[in-house]
Amino acid sequence: MIRTVNKLLMLLLFCAWGYSATAQQKSKIQVVQLTGVVYSADSINEKIPFVNIKIKGTTRGTVTDLNGFFSIPILASDTLVFSAVGYAEQDFFLKDPSINLVKLFVNIRMHTQTYTLKGVTVYGLTKENFKRAFLELDIPQNAYAYTINPKLIPTPEELKLPPPVGINFSPSELLKEIPAIKRASDKKKHKKMIEKDGDQIPEMH
Repeated sequence: MIRTVNKLLMLLLFCAWGYSATAQQKSKIQVVQLTGVVYSADSINEKIPFVNIKIKGTTRGTVTDLNGFFSIPILASDTLVFSAVGYAEQDFFLKDPSINLVKLFVNIRMHTQTYTLKGVTVYGLTKENFKRAFLELDIPQNAYAYTINPKLIPTPEELKLPPPVGINFSPSELLKEIPAIKRASDKKKHKKMIEKDGDQIPEMH
């Protein structure tokens, strides 16, 4: 019985010591407000907007603004992963997690990533071959046909258009006022009058 009690006491002391050590270790890990700007490594002043910043192993993170600025609270032992379209991923972590910091400002520079294609095949066509291939295309007869329902077209009465202002002339009346046409019309009328009376047709100049 005494041995059992001693074993229980030893187990409790061991658990208490382990919990105390873990608590002390956690208390040493500080929270740091990390602030900074993300730049392109190819340019001195080119800031990268909308960079995804994620704390590795967690779902916490943030995104840079239009000026490449970001601010995020992290633990001194955290590792940040920076990623953006067209740039290679970059990790950031504090070299000394035990350092006593509350705020830290950093400049992050990301390198552009080049994608290499396995191969590109380009097929060229001469002008004549292109014409022949274009003419041989099988296009449906009504592929681009669009029928408008006449009932959907509004009438002038439905549009309630105002009547025209001023004197209306038909196209024929306007043409009659042109001098050359007017002279030809007068000659024609004069000829008809002479032929009706049976007299000789005089020349008009």
